[in-house]
Amino acid sequence: MKKHHLFCLLSLLYGLFNPTLLLANDPSPETARLLASQCAQCHGTTGNSLGDIDSIAGENFDDFLAELLEMKADNDNKIMHKQIQAYTDQQLWFIADFYSRLPKISTELDILPDSEVKDSEEHEDTELSEAEKKILEAEKKALEEAREAKKDEEEDD
Repeated sequence: MKKHHLFCLLSLLYGLFNPTLLLANDPSPETARLLASQCAQCHGTTGNSLGDIDSIAGENFDDFLAELLEMKADNDNKIMHKQIQAYTDQQLWFIADFYSRLPKISTELDILPDSEVKDSEEHEDTELSEAEKKILEAEKKALEEAREAKKDEEEDD
């Protein structure tokens, strides 16, 4: 009987203090940001990547979640397919929700004129933390600098 009580107590403590279980059930923005941090390695901290990797900020939630779940089910040997295996379906839901709420900015160097950098008017209801605002501003600045460098390069040619 005492072993049973000890087992129950240990199971309860494990459930309460296991960070994986806590992350799986906590829908807070901080948890979603933490879960999505692995994605930032390639897609940028705000989901707006510079370069050949797809930006994922502002994606339609349902489409993005379906794509993530499809990648998880696929047995492809690509890096995304391997990394996504570590997430539960619920964690992927949090990640899709997190990135779908972030404002999408254009990262194409030749789409917008130099004087026009898209702001996120269509996402006015999205609350960004001060840190996220600073990151977004830094990414906009990097985009503007890349545009200037491309413009200078074209003038030199």
